[in-house]
Amino acid sequence: MKTKKTMRGVSEIVVVLALILVAVVAVFAVRGWLASQQSRLTNVDMATASYTVSFGQNNMAIVSLLVRNNLPNPIQVLGYNITLSDGTVLSQASGVNITPSIPVQVSAKSDATFTITFSVTPGVAIRDVKVLVQDASSGQQQWITAIGGG
Repeated sequence: MKTKKTMRGVSEIVVVLALILVAVVAVFAVRGWLASQQSRLTNVDMATASYTVSFGQNNMAIVSLLVRNNLPNPIQVLGYNITLSDGTVLSQASGVNITPSIPVQVSAKSDATFTITFSVTPGVAIRDVKVLVQDASSGQQQWITAIGGG
C-alpha cells in the first residue's frame, strides 16, 4: 500500500494551463482555416443588370438596360460595353447613343433604366452586355454582366 507521500498526481494549476494552451492553439487553427475559406466565398454584386433588345427601322438596335442598385448607399453607373456576335465592342466611347447620358447616380436600393440605340449589321446579334458601376462611398468599381437578350 502506498502512503500519501508516494502518491503523485498532476497539479490542478498544470491541468488548467494545459487546457488553456490547447484552447489557444485550437482558436488559431480555426481562424487560419476560416481565413483560407474566405477566398472561396462569392462576392455580392453592387448591382444587377438586365436587358432586352428590339430592332427598329434602318437596322437600328434598341437596348433597354435596367440597372438595380443592391447596396444601402448610392452607386454611379460609369460605363457599359456591348459585345456583338461579330466581335465588335460598343461603348459610349464608340459614339453609341445612351439616354440618360452617363455617369448617372442610382439611389440606394433602386433602379435606373437606360436606352441604348445603335446601327447593327443584319444577322449580327448581341452576345454580351456589361455595365461598370462604382460604390459612391468606397470608390470600389465592379463590372456587372447583364442578363437577358431578345
